[in-house]
Amino acid sequence: MKLFICVLAALCVHSTFGQSFYKSSNKEEFKSLMENGLFFIKTDDSARNEAFITALNENWDITEVTIIDPSDESVKLSGDEIFLIEGNFYDDGGNVLGLLPFNLLESGEISKYSMIGFIATNGYDQEEDKTTMFQYLDLTISGLNNVVKVIKDNEIKKIGIALYKGIYKALLPESKALKGRTLLIVGETIDYVSKDALAMEDIKFKEVSVEGYARMKEAGELDKYCLLYFAFNTFTEISIYDLKNNDLIYSRHFANGKRKLLRSDIHAMKKSWE
Repeated sequence: MKLFICVLAALCVHSTFGQSFYKSSNKEEFKSLMENGLFFIKTDDSARNEAFITALNENWDITEVTIIDPSDESVKLSGDEIFLIEGNFYDDGGNVLGLLPFNLLESGEISKYSMIGFIATNGYDQEEDKTTMFQYLDLTISGLNNVVKVIKDNEIKKIGIALYKGIYKALLPESKALKGRTLLIVGETIDYVSKDALAMEDIKFKEVSVEGYARMKEAGELDKYCLLYFAFNTFTEISIYDLKNNDLIYSRHFANGKRKLLRSDIHAMKKSWE
């Protein structure tokens, strides 16, 4: 079967950003991911392929990864395989990486609810420039990997708010990695955080531009930092990544859109690692 897939899918959903997961451990899509592994299809962009394959090799370990060449007519797929896709919310340009069954990808019947989950790539620095997505590709794939692992290891079977609460509780022990570390806040993300509240809670932080982050990454200077991810739209997602190993160590979901992290939110975050 010759594969014909629009890898950069126009996701027909309303505007929703953040780190969103819709399938728990007892859902067929999740079981398929665990049994068959993750699939990724190459494009004719060799630089893109290399970036994705490197990021997958270094940051995805919960399952095996199968790389597919679309020109290989001998490839046979059942339709249940779960693909890593790069998508776009057509109504406002939000780029995401998500986990989607092949049969829906092939048919074009795509919605946010048909995915196991996705992470919007604008949450790291609030930029919509697609080229910056690759700057955080390692974190995004690691974040997907970490959440899938949490759902599997804790056998989380609920969905909706209960699923997010399960992810939050399971990650709390990991958040201790931030204690005594410096929180890196990239680009315009600082506009959504009260700097006074960070200071009052005695949380060390450093503001850095998008270009500054790229320079620090190139120079290998990120290991001593953690990074704040903030995504706001119809809901708000706060995540923290340990830049020493790219692990997701904190994830809190607000069902209602929260436009700014205030002292009460930051205090609750700090208590998790005390």
